[in-house]
Amino acid sequence: MTPFNLIDQPWIPVRWLPSSETRRPPQISLCEAFALSEKIADIDGAPHERIALMRLLVCITHAALGAPLDADEWGDFGSDLEIAVPAYLHHPTIHPRFHLLGPDPRFLQKKPKSLDPKDGYPLSKSAFHLSSGNNSKLLDHWGEAPRPWTPSAAALLVLCLQNFFVGGSMASKVKGNGPALKSLQMLLKGDSLRDSILRNALDLETIERTGGHLGKPVWEGPPDHNLLARLAPISCALWLSDDLQTLFIDQGHSYLEFEAYRDPFASIEIIKDGKNEKRRLLRAKPDQGIWRDLHLLTNLTHSVGSDAALNLQCFNARKNLGETTDLWVGELIKAKDAKIEDATESTFTIPQALFGEAGQHLYAAGIDHAEAVSKFLYGAIKTYGKSLSHENPPILEGKKQFWHQLDQNHRTLIEMAGKPQPGQAEIGSHDAKDPWTLLVRAAAIRAFKSVCPHTTPRQIQAHSAGARVLRKALYPKPPGATKNATPSQT
Repeated sequence: MTPFNLIDQPWIPVRWLPSSETRRPPQISLCEAFALSEKIADIDGAPHERIALMRLLVCITHAALGAPLDADEWGDFGSDLEIAVPAYLHHPTIHPRFHLLGPDPRFLQKKPKSLDPKDGYPLSKSAFHLSSGNNSKLLDHWGEAPRPWTPSAAALLVLCLQNFFVGGSMASKVKGNGPALKSLQMLLKGDSLRDSILRNALDLETIERTGGHLGKPVWEGPPDHNLLARLAPISCALWLSDDLQTLFIDQGHSYLEFEAYRDPFASIEIIKDGKNEKRRLLRAKPDQGIWRDLHLLTNLTHSVGSDAALNLQCFNARKNLGETTDLWVGELIKAKDAKIEDATESTFTIPQALFGEAGQHLYAAGIDHAEAVSKFLYGAIKTYGKSLSHENPPILEGKKQFWHQLDQNHRTLIEMAGKPQPGQAEIGSHDAKDPWTLLVRAAAIRAFKSVCPHTTPRQIQAHSAGARVLRKALYPKPPGATKNATPSQT
């Protein structure tokens, strides 16, 4: 067994800034992640790896430096990050707790009741990107057979598993979910890794406003429900075999979930349930682009509809929002049957005006218009199919083509929301000539024509019937207008 300590050994995948020296290694240690943070551009990992690593780096930063009292106390917080955090990590009481293998203590591991090989699981089964059980993968058919693991890969796997542990997925009797599950996670991006870490840090006022406390990380005390114990969690009593082939799992700490606790990187969606309002964490939708919820993710106006993540609120309170702000948003999507369904991520450059009330209203109007046109496209294709006596008209294919075109051009709406014009016609209205209205119109017409052929006489007649339905959304009449003919563009 080769000793491996995460503070000293390379295991974190990164991308270096072009200005840094050549021949930099693709992986670095925890100590190097802080000491060289100004020379590192970003974390270079899959969505769940990025989330887990950034949560760990923010946790260590707060553990070493504490947290400012409020927005006015940030001052030079983090100015000594490159020196103070490595010194904290090499403290005699901290350094031994970052060993991957060996006797207790280990990094984010807790020895379970049984270490009988019959009670273990192949380590590969906990890797979300590999085939295991009935989770088949296109480029991996190895299944649950033993395979070699390097200590660096195993270290990252342990961190991700604790953040995204799905109760009942492997050890059926082990309950609870990892605290990074079941929400879109938002991370602010800076010009360097150092800048990104500090942008995602929080002050005590922000933490305590939602009933939370800073607390201590799990390597300084037992796991609890406070912030630092959640950013680097022990969701299950996990233990690695010395040969890195077997994983033992037992019941770990059951972390409070929303609304009992609010994750600092998650946004809240507020929906109406009858006369009442229901709050829930904003989650990714596997069949939709994240950009369609961008106005909910960036809502800093505290208006009805959503509430932005605490790290974005804290950054805004520090008055650090520039002309543009870079956001990374992603999620490891959990299905209802205790399986990981997919991973999704998007990066956005947000103009400052989009955070304001006018920008929020314009962006929301753009999404509402696109969704309304999508429904009319559904009706148009259905009418086309009915005219031809088709039982299964290509409705899904038409909507897929429509949204695919908007997915590729969603930055048009972001740019519009970044420059709201007073007195501008409402998006989708009869006199609207803005780029987004024209883009949505063209996408709907193109999708309708693509899935509704019109070459034979019967097809032409059916196409005309469907086009009349679609024109109601694309060319609305002005208020009080008579039933005049509308332009025929479809």
